[in-house]
Amino acid sequence: MAPCSPPFILLFLSVAATIAAVSYADDFPPPYDFKHVCDPGRYKKLNLSVDKFAFCDKSLPYRARAKNLVDSLTLQEKVTLLGNQNSDVPRLGLPRYNWWSEALHGVSNVGGGSRFGKNVPGATSFPLPITSAAAFNEQLWKAIGQAVSTEARAMHNVGMAGLTFWSPNINVVRDPRWGRILETPGEDPFVVGRYAVNFVRGMQDVVGQETSEDPNTRPLKVSACCKHYAAYDLDHWATTGSAVVDRFHFRLDLDCGDTYTKYLESATLRGLVKESELDQALINNYVVLLRLGFFDGQPAYDNLTVSDVCSKQHLDLATDAARQGIVLLKNSNGALPLNTQKHKNIAVVGPNSADNSVLIGNYAGVPCKYVTAVDGLRRYAGVDHKIGCADVRCQNETFIFPAVRSARNADATVIVAGLNLDIEREDHDRTDLELPGYQNQLIRQVADASKGPVVLVIFSAGGVNVTEFDVSDKISAIVWAGYPGERGGDALADVLYGSYNPGRIQYAVFYHTLSISTRRSALTQEEGFR
Repeated sequence: MAPCSPPFILLFLSVAATIAAVSYADDFPPPYDFKHVCDPGRYKKLNLSVDKFAFCDKSLPYRARAKNLVDSLTLQEKVTLLGNQNSDVPRLGLPRYNWWSEALHGVSNVGGGSRFGKNVPGATSFPLPITSAAAFNEQLWKAIGQAVSTEARAMHNVGMAGLTFWSPNINVVRDPRWGRILETPGEDPFVVGRYAVNFVRGMQDVVGQETSEDPNTRPLKVSACCKHYAAYDLDHWATTGSAVVDRFHFRLDLDCGDTYTKYLESATLRGLVKESELDQALINNYVVLLRLGFFDGQPAYDNLTVSDVCSKQHLDLATDAARQGIVLLKNSNGALPLNTQKHKNIAVVGPNSADNSVLIGNYAGVPCKYVTAVDGLRRYAGVDHKIGCADVRCQNETFIFPAVRSARNADATVIVAGLNLDIEREDHDRTDLELPGYQNQLIRQVADASKGPVVLVIFSAGGVNVTEFDVSDKISAIVWAGYPGERGGDALADVLYGSYNPGRIQYAVFYHTLSISTRRSALTQEEGFR
């Protein structure tokens, strides 16, 4: 593991997150039609004078400027600015702003705060955290954060992205069937913490000003908000007025949705919430935007542009991150690496062999260019590709025989199986650890027919039961690839053909669902697990 940086995480926003409640309104920015709010030319176009607004006075501390802005608002205006989609306040020259952008493993268009179009058709999609965390490389995690934030600033400069990102997900995995494992760094609290520190520092730190602890002088590159916390889990909170008041009193300064905007005005008028509490929440939020340069610009990054998105440097980093996160689970008799002289013609089969979606998982944007397993392996060998299953659910045997026939004639066979978002995702947990449908049958029959070594590649976040193949002499090697990002196919091929040595897995591998129950029982007795 790389040398550790100081053990703290910078959290600048408390966000009440109810994703289902938020509309993806096309009429909210971006695109933004200005570089920064307090541009005198912008105010002139609005028939306003920037000199009349103290919140645009750069000589004042951030908090004093934020307080001046908030003091200028009516109660009704204040309430409308406590949801993620902020309305404009024309009399103050205050534009609309959508706080909700995502950057779990690259700039995403989830949330509506950032988007893609002709000007910026895509952004680099790095491996999901469950994969990059398996690298156990703190410098890599920080470098990914730096690359993502550079692309975010570049997109912001051309009006296509916000500056506040609700990433990373730092929840600790407690059950391999949980649907959101792919978003997280895994089950070890220490690894999760170190990942969070480095990714957040990579996102937020402005080079040369990383050590200043004074929020009135320390700028931010972008804002990274770690999630999720029990207090803002609105799936388990009522949305009655009293519950909203309770949640606001937990110092949740911003609501993802319209819950605050519906209830807080009446709650304030009834004396359940003090207007000064609304003021404090808004001041906290606007200090963040001031530190980001939303009002004044950010000289260190104002020159970034579309050429800094999907750059070769970032694509190479995405490939390297995927290489470092791929894990070797079995290698009998030195079957791997494959040899370009011995294994010139290979069969590549399986439902994940040419699936774009399994590369980028969820909370993804539009990648620069997908490289599937088939694409990557074609750089090393002639490939006969058969899908083996119509999709990852593999609900019939129709496509198995062509895959078997391909394996009979190949120098080596690569079976690319596992899961995807149809099987594991947010709001979609699994009930067991088995491969879906006829995938096991596909693997057995193809392995039996193959005349050369057989490599089983598993794309998944949570573990799957591969006990049968671990002990089978028909399966030469097993490789776990997680959700490896847009360049995952290149990384996988580099690992299988020996250009890169694979890493280590960062969570327990269960062999069947019963072992989960056994472990839970042990945790309850020994560690107080609940």
